[in-house]
Amino acid sequence: SSGINAEWPLRPGMFDKIPFLIGSGILLKNFIEIRENVKKTTMETYFDAGNLCVYVTQKTEIILNALQLEESIREIIRSPAVQALIEDKIDEVFQTPEGLILGVMVNKQKVKNIILPSIENIGSDIVP
Repeated sequence: SSGINAEWPLRPGMFDKIPFLIGSGILLKNFIEIRENVKKTTMETYFDAGNLCVYVTQKTEIILNALQLEESIREIIRSPAVQALIEDKIDEVFQTPEGLILGVMVNKQKVKNIILPSIENIGSDIVP
């Protein structure tokens, strides 16, 4: 508080040129140079590769947690439309010569029961 009171008379002198006062008007006289130096220092300090990498990594984790992609993928896969697609693809496999041989050894429903849980858990494998 006492420092603020002591500084206030000097502030106008930094911006305005006061005759016979050495250093007065220095900010306006060198404004562009000062602005460029502040910009350069800010860019070099906060926007270097290391800081950006840390920032992006932290934000990516926050965003991925907020999106809950793993659960969203699981819900999509459990939807009736996707379940029907998966069953259709399994049926297609059982129509091939290899599928016919497989059908002799294992029934189609058993294969579906084995494959569907793996497909439902695929979200944990593909979400970073």
